[in-house]
Amino acid sequence: MVSAVFLLASLTVAAASCPEGWTPGYSLDNDNFCYWYSLPDGFKASWDNARIICQAKDPRADLASISDLTEQGFLVDTMGAGKPIDTWIGLNDVDEEGTFEWSDGSAVTFQDWWLENPDGGDSDDCVHITDGGPNGEWSDSVCSNPEPFVCKMPATP
Repeated sequence: MVSAVFLLASLTVAAASCPEGWTPGYSLDNDNFCYWYSLPDGFKASWDNARIICQAKDPRADLASISDLTEQGFLVDTMGAGKPIDTWIGLNDVDEEGTFEWSDGSAVTFQDWWLENPDGGDSDDCVHITDGGPNGEWSDSVCSNPEPFVCKMPATP
C-alpha cells in the first residue's frame, strides 16, 4: 500500500512539471498549467508588453486566462498573499468593444467583474484583477498602464 501511495504521489508531481520560477497549477484537477508572476522580479508593463514578456519567457505562455473562481483564488493567494493587487490577465475586448476574449484563445466560460465593470467603453480594453475587489474581481482598464502581470502556460508532460 505504501508503494502505491508513493507511486501516485510521484505521478502527481511529474504531471505538473514547470520551469524554474514558475508555479505549478492550483489543484489536482488543474496541475497541467504553470504560472509566472512578474512582481517578485520587479516587472510592470503595459498589457501588450506583458504579453510579449510572457511569450519571451516561453513560446507556449500568454497572459493568464482564468477558468473558474478556484483558479482566481489561487492566483490572488499566489500573487498577493491573499490580498489582490492590480494585475494584468489575458481578458480583453481589443478586437471588438464589449466582446471579451482571452489572449490565449481559451473560451470565456467564467467572468468575475468588480461592481459596475466593465465600464471603460472604447478606452478600457484590457482587464486586470483589481485591488478594489476583496476577492480579486476584475476591472477593465487602459491597456497602456504599467502593471504587474501573470503568465500561464501548459506544464511539460
